[in-house]
Amino acid sequence: MGADRAAPKLLDVVELAVDLPDHNLAIGAVGTVVELLDANTVLVEFADTQGIALAIVPLPISAVALCERGQIDAQADRETLSASFRDAGIVPADKDDPQVGKD
Repeated sequence: MGADRAAPKLLDVVELAVDLPDHNLAIGAVGTVVELLDANTVLVEFADTQGIALAIVPLPISAVALCERGQIDAQADRETLSASFRDAGIVPADKDDPQVGKD
């Protein structure tokens, strides 16, 4: 990790900097550091908007970027994650979603 990037700490909100297709996670997915495994690895939990864990993944710190409070756009994140996970069959479709029922 470069000197210009701070290392994530426990409970920091981070953004995924790499795609993780095995976990149905794409660049930009937002998660929470739930454990510091070692100097170079963190355990990150990715959850849906209801707080249900979708994936808990050990990641090198180079695979995540810290999110500042002002950077997190909850609505955009919700739409991105909901669509990604719904398409993967992981999250139930939101009844207010205009795509529901369109097959």
